[in-house]
Amino acid sequence: MTSKKELAIFLSELKVFEVSKVKYEQYSTPSEYAADFLWKAYMNNDLYDRRVIDLGCGTGILTIGAGILGAKIDGIDIDSDAIKTAKENRNFANRLLNTKLNVRFFVRDIRKLKGLKAETVIQNPPFGTKIKHMDIIFLEKALEIAPVVYSMHKMETREFIEEYCRKRGFKSRLINKYLFSLQPTMKMHEKRKHNVEVGLWKIEK
Repeated sequence: MTSKKELAIFLSELKVFEVSKVKYEQYSTPSEYAADFLWKAYMNNDLYDRRVIDLGCGTGILTIGAGILGAKIDGIDIDSDAIKTAKENRNFANRLLNTKLNVRFFVRDIRKLKGLKAETVIQNPPFGTKIKHMDIIFLEKALEIAPVVYSMHKMETREFIEEYCRKRGFKSRLINKYLFSLQPTMKMHEKRKHNVEVGLWKIEK
C-alpha cells in the first residue's frame, strides 16, 4: 500500500463480526481508524519487518493491515468464531494482493499466555465494561511481551493508563483520538448509537 487512504479502502472490504458477543465486548474497528493506527506505527518503523503480536485481534483488521505493511504478525483472540472470520479475511487479502502475507491466527486466552515475546504489540482491547479491568489485563500482557506497544483505551482512563505505564518503566504518549460510534448490536443498547471517545497511545521502554 502506498498511502493510508489506500489501506483504509482495502481494510473496509474485510468481514466484520456477524454476531457481536457481549462477554467479549466485540466492536469492529472502523477501517479509517485502523488504517490511521497502523500507518502511525508503520511510519515509526514499528511494523515493517518487525515481529508483531495483535492481542484480541477479533476478525483481524489490525493484524491483516499490519501484515500488508510488512509485519510478521500473529493475531490472538479467545473467540474461535472471530478467528475463523480472521482467517477468511487473510485468505481474501492474499487473493486480492496476489501474495502470501506473513500473518497467522491463534485461539488463545491472553491471560494464559506465557513466555511470548515480540518487538511490537498492537491492540484494541476490550474497554473493561463487561469483565472489570480487562483493558488493564490486556495492557499488562502487552507490556510483558514487547518493548513497544500501540494500544487503544477510553479517553476517560487516560490518567490511569499513563500512570500505570510509568510505574512499570514505560513512557506513554497519546498520539491520536477517535470517536467510536458504536452501533446497537447488543441487547443492552437502548440508543441508536453510543459514542465513545477513544485514545491511541504509543507506549515504549
